[in-house]
Amino acid sequence: MCRRDGRAIERPAQELAYEVLHRGIATGEYPPGTWVREDEVVARAGVSRTPVREALQRLQTEGMVELVRHRGALVVGWTAQDLDDLYDLRVVLEAYGARRAAGCCAGEDLEHLRGLCDRMDGLLPASDRDGREQLALLCIDFHTGLHRASGNRQLVALIPSIVARPRRAPRRAGRHRRCRGRTAAPRSHPRR
Repeated sequence: MCRRDGRAIERPAQELAYEVLHRGIATGEYPPGTWVREDEVVARAGVSRTPVREALQRLQTEGMVELVRHRGALVVGWTAQDLDDLYDLRVVLEAYGARRAAGCCAGEDLEHLRGLCDRMDGLLPASDRDGREQLALLCIDFHTGLHRASGNRQLVALIPSIVARPRRAPRRAGRHRRCRGRTAAPRSHPRR
């Protein structure tokens, strides 16, 4: 991703650790009730313990994990009401981010989002577990790219806890095609 001035954005170690954990929870790699150990995340993210601890604290603040001293982090489960509440928030924030991105998204950012749409379209017919997991990751990448393209740092910081819903992303991924022929901004997903 690029800033509005065209310079590349470097991501800090804490953000890398956060993304590894966030993706693991979103894809079901860390299902509810699973213990996540710091050593495991350190190895996967290629960062030191401090950024992993910071990422886990952030996830605890977002309600995605519970930190238990000398044990690690326990992935928290989602209730039906939690999902409904988060989805309502997501609709509002996604529409806002899409409007912002539509006004300033161009060039490399737009091509990146279109490429993600193409890759998701290629996976939609897949019904195997690997295809669904890949689709979930691409969906997260699409939304993350859209949020970054909005240019709103607060949105980028806030929305990941709303976007990550274990095993929910693949069912809605096909709707990203709506970004074709317009700006990179998709319409809000309809409520189920």
